[in-house]
Amino acid sequence: MVDPIGVIGVASQLLEYTFKFYNNWKDITAETKSFIFEVQALKTTLLYARSILLDPICKCLQRWFFSVAF
Repeated sequence: MVDPIGVIGVASQLLEYTFKFYNNWKDITAETKSFIFEVQALKTTLLYARSILLDPICKCLQRWFFSVAF
């Protein structure tokens, strides 16, 4: 025979997980927008660093630095 308290416990756990899933699903759009913003900021930073490293003046400084440091 099935224990009524056990059935109530299982039902309450299912409801709890369902509400947690719903609340997490509801916040996905805000988190996605935040993640996209962070990736765009990283892309901007990396492109700026790339432009500095590809600059001819920077290449001269790199040659000087490696000749002095090593």
